[in-house]
Parts: sequence; C-alpha cells; structure tokens
Amino acid sequence: MPQAPRRVTPLLVTALLPLLSACALHRDTDDTIGLSSTTFFGHLTNQADIREPSLAEATTVELKVRANEDGRVTAVTAPPQAHAYGVDWPQKADDPAVKTAVDAARRWRLRPLLYRGHPVPTQATVAVRVLPAERWAQPDAPFPEVDWSKLRISLSRDVPFGGQYTVTVVGDGHVVFDSPAQPDMATFTNRALLPRGLFLPGRHEDSIDPALVRALVAKFQAARFFGVAPEYKARSRESPFVTLTLDTSNGSRRVVDYIGRDVGLPQSVKDLEDEVDRIAGTARWTRGTPGVIGWLAATGFDFKSDMAAVLAVSDYGWNAQATVLEFMNRGLDLEKTSTADRPRIGPVGIMLMRQALSKGQTTVFARLMAGGWLARLQPGDADRMFALAGANCDAGFARAAVAAGLAVDGPAAGLENGPNGTALITLATRYSCASEQARLDTTAQLLKLGADPNRRDEDGRTILFHVHTLDLLELLLSHGADATLRDPAGNSAALYSQEDAITLRLLEAGASPEGRDEDGHTLPERAALYTMPATARWLAAHGQTTAPGGKK
Repeated sequence: MPQAPRRVTPLLVTALLPLLSACALHRDTDDTIGLSSTTFFGHLTNQADIREPSLAEATTVELKVRANEDGRVTAVTAPPQAHAYGVDWPQKADDPAVKTAVDAARRWRLRPLLYRGHPVPTQATVAVRVLPAERWAQPDAPFPEVDWSKLRISLSRDVPFGGQYTVTVVGDGHVVFDSPAQPDMATFTNRALLPRGLFLPGRHEDSIDPALVRALVAKFQAARFFGVAPEYKARSRESPFVTLTLDTSNGSRRVVDYIGRDVGLPQSVKDLEDEVDRIAGTARWTRGTPGVIGWLAATGFDFKSDMAAVLAVSDYGWNAQATVLEFMNRGLDLEKTSTADRPRIGPVGIMLMRQALSKGQTTVFARLMAGGWLARLQPGDADRMFALAGANCDAGFARAAVAAGLAVDGPAAGLENGPNGTALITLATRYSCASEQARLDTTAQLLKLGADPNRRDEDGRTILFHVHTLDLLELLLSHGADATLRDPAGNSAALYSQEDAITLRLLEAGASPEGRDEDGHTLPERAALYTMPATARWLAAHGQTTAPGGKK
C-alpha cells in the first residue's frame, strides 16, 4: 500500500528555516551574472555626482555591487585593496569618501539585465569618482550693477592638438572670436599650415540679439558668479584650461578652470562656460557646424575659392553633412585640387567621396555618385573604406552603399592602421556609434544585405571574437554565426570577452572552453580575473577547475 504523506510539524519547519535561508542566499549568489564596468554604467539609470564635503580634491573609490533581477542594489562593499586604471591602493571602510560612495551606490537603480529573455541578478566591481563639495569664496557676494555699454564676457579655451581660442561677447551683442592663426581666405590652400583643433582659426566677428546677452548675464547672476573662487586647479593629469571672465564695468570676476570639478568648481560655472559658447555660436568656427555657411556668405566669401576647397574637405573630423552640402550648393569646384589631405589624393570631389564613405554621409554620397565620382576612386578603395568605417553605424547608409555596388563583405585591408576585417566585424568594435541601437540596426541591415557572420579578419577571427554586447551576440547567433569556430591558435571566441554574459552565452552556443588567451590565461583563470561568476559556474559544472583568487 502507498504510504500516507508524512506531516511536516511546526517544529521541523522552525528547525529548517536557517538552512532554507542559507540556501536562498546561496542561490542568489550562484545566479549572479558579472558585469564589466562599462556594461554596469550603461545599465545604471540614476547616476549622479557623489560628493564628500571633507575632501579637498576628488578621489576614486572601488566598489563591489550586487543587484537583484529588478535592478535594485542589494549589497555594496568597498574592498580593502582596490585596483583600477592600472593602480592599486588601500581602502578603509571608515574613510569618509568610501562611506559616502557606498551610501550613494545603495541608492542606485539598474536597468535589468536580460539573459536569454529573462532578468537575472548581477554583480560588478566598479570605480567611482567622489568629488569634494562645491567651493565658494563668498557665496553671498552681491552682483554688481551692469553697464551694458561696457559689458564684456570672455571665454578662453584650449582645444586638442595645441590650439586655443577666445570668444568675447559685449553688451550690444557684438561677438569677437580670436585664435592665433589668421589665414588669407582668398589665397589659402594648405590646412597643414594651420594649428590643428580648429575648423577656421583667425579673428572673426558677428552680432547677436542683445536680448540674448541680457539673458546670459541673468544666468551669471543666478549662478552667483561673483561668489566663486578665482581659480580651480587640480594637481595632476593633462587637460585643457578654460578661463571665464565677466566684467560689468562696476565689477569683474575671472575664473580659471583646470579639471575644476575635482577641486570644487560649482557645476553652474561649467554650465556657464558651455552657455557662452552656445550664445556666441563658436561651434561654426571651431567645428564647422552648418552655421558657418551663413556667416561666410555674409562676409562675401568665395565658395569657389581655394580656401573653400580646403574647408570642405577638412580632414580632422569636422564638417556635418549639411555643411558639406551647402558648400556644394554654393558652387564648390569639385575638380579643384586641394592640399588639405596629406598625401594629396586628387580633386575635391574624390576627397569628398572618401569623406562621405568614412562618415556615412548618405546624401553627399548619393549626390557625388550621380556625378560619377564613385567610379573615379581607385579600384577597391570604396569597398575598403566602407569596411573600415563599419558602414558608419548607419543602416540607411549601408543600404545606399551596397545598392551602389559596394561589396557588403569587402575587406578593410590595405589602409594604414585599419582593421583588416569586413564592415560587419568593424561595426562590432566601432566606438563612434550614436547608440547601441544604431549598432544593432546596422548589423541587422548588413546581415539582410548578405553579410557573412562567419567571415574572418586578418587574424582568423570572426565577428563573435569582437562582440561586447549581449544583444548583438544574440542577433548574430540568430543569423547563423558559428560559436564553435576557432582562431588559428585554436581558441574560441569565449577566450576573448571580459563580459560574463557573453562568455557564458558563447559556451552555451558551443564555443570551446579550451586554450589560453594572449596573456596565457585559461578560461577558468579569466573567470577569476574579470568577475565572471556565471562562467565559473558553467566551467565547474563541466569539469573545469576554477582558478582561485586572482585580481581584476
């Protein structure tokens, strides 16, 4: 006869409670997937400045953070020995900066990590910057009366590659932009002679509505500008200097900012720096934004001149598509030879086509192609540049380029310092995508156009060896990417990611755990090095020994 089920007595339940609680805790720990610092902060939804009043200068604190399936932080600790940015340092639990960082992290919320469609608990080791409190010299200092006929607002900035500019706004709306070099725009032909970092250096003038100036001064007053200290200079690290000056004629304040937030520069002053640039429209002269076209036209600029050719084919990353189109609309001579690019490649039309390919300027590309400029490139150049740019993270540009005859799987080989892979492979590691969604959309488009997810780069590795987001990995696997493929050294893609979820997913898709990475580490050792608990669990379940200890 079947036995009657045994009754569980209250006494037995009471006895089991500690064990059940321990099992629950153990399961929560075992279910955790590790996040890299980059992925963690990408999921953080409420990041804010962390400030500790006792600090004189900012410091870094390393934290170990756990979150549940909903993204709520459940535990935060500061390890006694921290390691980040290649530096080791001790941390004390009672250090005010450490305590403040731990308290702030407990309030964090993360966007839940979905693994194969299900939210999972996570853990991460992250370094956070703890700032001092905002520092004021005289927070209640009165704002002097403004003499609008003598008002001067000046902003000076260092820019990359050693350049500098100063922009001054006066009370009647007059704007003066000044930088050291001042080319003759009628005869200038070689950008190489200009300081790098500025689109159009020199002395330039314009006018804005005086009402904008009054609104700007009101923001200085609201920011208590006359109450800040005259100087905020951090002790280390190279960074641009910014100097902001307001002279009302009845009082003047000059503030020097050198990594100022690290030593208490109020955020309101940083915002004023950007607001002066915005009001004065400096981006047209510093970065070649579309506003430069109207300004050039008002000065009588000749858009067929040598200088126009130099500006239109700027090789330092400027020139929004709208700017280039306006140069073309106003008569830019595409047959003119410019010396803006070194070594010289040829007519402006060819240089603009190369620029369109590298920046994904779909409209410029279509217009130049209609004029026959694509056919005038050297054989294979267009395919190589399309691959090198990773279709510029633009699904629309990918469609247009392939429709024009470019090879969807053309290699990027033959370009100096370029990755010798396909557009698909380049796309996986491209840092300049506008968003991860743009990367996913462009990847999906390339796959739809026939890109092979199992093509190899010059090192014999497929795109799976370069993936750094779980969504991208899932997209590739769903389109036939083969996780079992190995590189010439015999390693699978699982040996090339520091992301726990990606490594685990690759293993589940058939990637081999065998081999050693380029530093000689086995996968169990990597799991210990890079906070990959889910990978460690998989390895243990499949008979692989997890390396003890190790540091990040």
